[in-house]
Amino acid sequence: MRAEATSRRIESPADTSGASDLGRRTADITSSDGDIDILCPCNLGPRSNPVRLSFRSYDHADPPFSIRIKSPSGKVILERVVRDEALTGSGGIFIDFRPDLSGDYAVEVKQVYGDLRGQATLRIRFS
Repeated sequence: MRAEATSRRIESPADTSGASDLGRRTADITSSDGDIDILCPCNLGPRSNPVRLSFRSYDHADPPFSIRIKSPSGKVILERVVRDEALTGSGGIFIDFRPDLSGDYAVEVKQVYGDLRGQATLRIRFS
């Protein structure tokens, strides 16, 4: 007996992601400088999910802190003063924001009544 070769087309499963998820997003800190570290703990996700940034300092830093994020076009898209949380090595401040454009975002954090500062470049890419 001889087996016959058959060809069959394998179809990919149906897309169940929904209309709100139009792609993926990556977020990476490309440069960081200063006394306050700026981190992006979860850098991959759906396009519709916010980017979470974490701010930490190795030295104890008392609040308030001014946080500013500028879009790739230079427009300030987030400016916030955080008054209720101190920065320590084990604990920090978390900020969520939703980027609209691909490109490099400037992130700045500074202690309002002190000398501690930090700045970073956050690169956002959509696919």
